[in-house]
Amino acid sequence: MRAAMRASVATVIVMGVLIPRTAAAQPAPWAPERLTPGWVFTPSGVFGMLHDSNVTLRAVNEPITSEAVALVNPRGEIDFNGRRTHFNIGYSGALEAYRELSELNRYEQHGRLELRHQAMPHLQLHSTAGYSSVPTTDRLTLGPGVLPFIGIGSQHFEANGGFNLQASPRTKLEGGLSYQTIHFDREQPLGPDEFTRYLRDGHSISPSLSAMYDIAKHVSAGASWSYRHAVVSEGTQIVDVQSSTAELEWQAAEHTTVRGGAGAAYLKSDTDLISRWGPAYHLGLDHTEGRVELAAKYERAFVPSIGFGGLSADQRFSGSAKVPLGGGRWTVGGNVAYGQIQPVDLLGVDYTLNSLWTQGTVGYQVARWLRAEGFYNRSHQTSTARGLVDRTRIGIEFVTSKPVRIQ
Repeated sequence: MRAAMRASVATVIVMGVLIPRTAAAQPAPWAPERLTPGWVFTPSGVFGMLHDSNVTLRAVNEPITSEAVALVNPRGEIDFNGRRTHFNIGYSGALEAYRELSELNRYEQHGRLELRHQAMPHLQLHSTAGYSSVPTTDRLTLGPGVLPFIGIGSQHFEANGGFNLQASPRTKLEGGLSYQTIHFDREQPLGPDEFTRYLRDGHSISPSLSAMYDIAKHVSAGASWSYRHAVVSEGTQIVDVQSSTAELEWQAAEHTTVRGGAGAAYLKSDTDLISRWGPAYHLGLDHTEGRVELAAKYERAFVPSIGFGGLSADQRFSGSAKVPLGGGRWTVGGNVAYGQIQPVDLLGVDYTLNSLWTQGTVGYQVARWLRAEGFYNRSHQTSTARGLVDRTRIGIEFVTSKPVRIQ
């Protein structure tokens, strides 16, 4: 039974990783999109100090070490804005130097690429790609409730391409194709963690299509479809998931939009000889007025989990707020994200994974090229396998940035 639980846990983890997520545990290492015409190179750097309450991501019943950490984060981005094309490519690398435990010094890397092109008046093409190499799994921006928090190196790559087509004054079509892959380092310089060997590498490919029709001035209705093909542990597990939902969008006020959808998902695995149906639904709200941005989203889906012989109830919630003050020189923001994976118990296997992230920032624009930010990040996770894992990072950083136009 214990071996069955471990195999099931690995499957839940990989399925979560190979399904796209939108919430993030850490602030994005990028500057806001630049609208300056032509080519612009933006070198920037971040220098700061923080206090980390759990540097090795240990559970509460294990030895926990807190440390003061120096942060150095060089960044660089190149932007191009033409009449119909936007292009961005960037790199961000962060060095964390620990005051006493120098053997924990870590370097984190992120890269991204974005391209948008207005091919026709009613057709826009877009593509993005991103790469992350991080020292701990809680630093991956895959969303809540996806991975257990473990101090193990991870590499994640994702590429997306798609189109937005205004087929008629009332009809809008969107389509896309995404690819993801994830890899976990197997060497543990700080000692073995029993749970790390149940993490599984894998990759997935996912096409999607949606259509919306304006049935009234402020109401749109439509449908969406997506398909995911995931290959886990070099083909030892192959999973196909299809989902379809009916969609509804309502502009409740001038600056407020409510979106929702409900439907079903179907999973099939030829390697495990299993197939299941389950419901899926989501609800979201966005409010933007001037520079004030508010958003909230809830999702719930019953995704079959191989090895459990049943369905896992996967639900996620996220909310964010960004409010400028003092003529825009001050900015206060924050977000919260919660995720839960809990299988429907059909074989006597009981496993849960609950993750909660909270983040807050207060920023002040000291000069056009210098910004000071105070930040607070807290992660809280409970799981049947690891117990309770808590981590708090609080500190201050200074961000320097000087755009340079490329002639």
